[in-house]
Amino acid sequence: MSGGHFDYNQYRLNDIVDEIEKLVQSNDSVEKDEWGQEKGSHYPADIIEKFKETIWTLKYCEAMVQRIDWLVSGDDGIDSFRKRWDEEMDKLDIEIAKQAEKESDFVSWEEVEKELEDKE
Repeated sequence: MSGGHFDYNQYRLNDIVDEIEKLVQSNDSVEKDEWGQEKGSHYPADIIEKFKETIWTLKYCEAMVQRIDWLVSGDDGIDSFRKRWDEEMDKLDIEIAKQAEKESDFVSWEEVEKELEDKE
């Protein structure tokens, strides 16, 4: 079955993550867009930190909804649900810790995933 209980809407959360990451990455940019406006929004550091917190919260939410989706769709049983839930939450905990270590140098979600894949 591969899920579908929520019409795969959990993946839309990742689209939002991508957009917020772009905002974080371009925040300090003085480069001009096609209308001559600076690309950076120049939000204060405390606001950017809230954006980063939101990125991780959404990643947790996406993983949680995915696990529930597979359970209620019959793709996972109770035991595999519990196991996969724990594995995915642990993975996100590790990724957050790595991100915190690089706090002064923002790393996108894709870069963190690639780094983890390279280690496997």
